[in-house]
Amino acid sequence: MKTRSLFRRIALILMAAMVMVTLTSCGGDGQASGYNIMVASGYVDGEALESFGETLKQEIPELAGEEVNASFSSTILGSADSDPMMNMGALVGFDAKVAAGEITVAIFDKESAAREARGGIFRPISEILTEEDMEKLEGKLIDYETVDEQGNPDGGRTEIVGVDISDNEALTPVMGSGEKGIFVVAGQEHDELTRELILHLAGVED
Repeated sequence: MKTRSLFRRIALILMAAMVMVTLTSCGGDGQASGYNIMVASGYVDGEALESFGETLKQEIPELAGEEVNASFSSTILGSADSDPMMNMGALVGFDAKVAAGEITVAIFDKESAAREARGGIFRPISEILTEEDMEKLEGKLIDYETVDEQGNPDGGRTEIVGVDISDNEALTPVMGSGEKGIFVVAGQEHDELTRELILHLAGVED
């Protein structure tokens, strides 16, 4: 019990630390834009993220329009295997930002996104994409096994909550070459813009 209590205490400390060091760039004049794209991975290059954000705004001008001026931020998750305490703390910090309404879209490493998907953090992607979109994205749609209280698979699946964008080379300098997906945070708006963003990053023409 003492070990579990210590783990929770460390996780809370790490949560606060990760919220404080979360990097923000490409947010225009620094005011809240109402549309934040969070990159969450074991490794994130801040300069590469800034460059990626600037390029993305050129490719999708609506991200820098009158109604939306997208901001980009990052959370370094560490490794669930080699540093589980840092990973847990970072994910709890991410959840805190979600609860505060500070994240619209998340670009996550696929393994770490599983916890968020099982916890109902992400919207079903069918709420954003059309049936035709989903047909075009066959083979790239992401869902996860559900688990019991002990973390063991229970035979169920989550809804489809993301789209695999692992082959997007523009993200490799930002977060490495591992498997990654794009996910939409529950409760957020700007669905049409988000749809355009997902299709663009997945390399699918509208």
